[in-house]
Amino acid sequence: MHAFAGLCVVMVSIWSGEPAVRNDNVFGLPEAISSTQGTVILGGGGTLDEEVYEEFIERAGGKSARIVLIPSAYPYDDLAHVRRAFGGWRNYNVARFDFLHTDDPEVADSPKFTRMLEQATGVWISGGAQGRLTYRYGERRVESLLREIVAKGGVVGGTSAGASVMSGLMIRYGSPTEAVLDRGFGIAARVVIDQHFSERGRFPRLLGVLEDNPGHLGVGIDENTAAFLQGNHVRVVGDGRVTLCIGPRRNGEGTTLHRLKGGEEAELFVSRPSVRTEVLDLRRK
Repeated sequence: MHAFAGLCVVMVSIWSGEPAVRNDNVFGLPEAISSTQGTVILGGGGTLDEEVYEEFIERAGGKSARIVLIPSAYPYDDLAHVRRAFGGWRNYNVARFDFLHTDDPEVADSPKFTRMLEQATGVWISGGAQGRLTYRYGERRVESLLREIVAKGGVVGGTSAGASVMSGLMIRYGSPTEAVLDRGFGIAARVVIDQHFSERGRFPRLLGVLEDNPGHLGVGIDENTAAFLQGNHVRVVGDGRVTLCIGPRRNGEGTTLHRLKGGEEAELFVSRPSVRTEVLDLRRK
């Protein structure tokens, strides 16, 4: 990498059999159905900076925001336990704040249960086990409405399991070197997300997933750190780093890594300089 007056430009060749244009949807975010692009926030677990939550609220509409929090990744005892665990959320000055939770997948598919999501401008998914989330809400109304919120210009965020579930190809669990895969919500459909990344030494398992599933972008997020995705733009907030992993290409090139620290931003886009090779450009401030 070579820095020029604070700008870093990285060129990485990748293979794809499909035509590409400069405005490709690199992260696979829901296509906009409004004039405003939605935002996806990925937290790596631990304690996120208050700036993350404040910007989440602001992007959801500030005082006009209608916020829904999904705590279902963790087996809380009851709703009273949930309210105690997330009592701080009620300090935000928003138009509406609700919890969305059920242990019954059939209930999760009912219009009555999901009505608050139809009105929501921002949804936060807390940590625990991502398999609990996909069991309750995967391939159901909740999942489709979450994608619709982003498509309409809203914001969907989550931390730890709440971040991993945003993947299309999801790491459900595993060791630092091996992953058991499942289907995620597909809110960032071209991305494989891993959290607690540096702290738990998870680079080998993310690399293995990318080697076995070419064409995905790996995003490893450290604790106390969040990545904001909007369009093809990523911005990092927090004490750790976000590692972008461009997986092995069919032309023989290996994985390329870009590590962004708090305060850094990058813009990714795909161009086609030749018939066989695409180039993923990453401009970092």
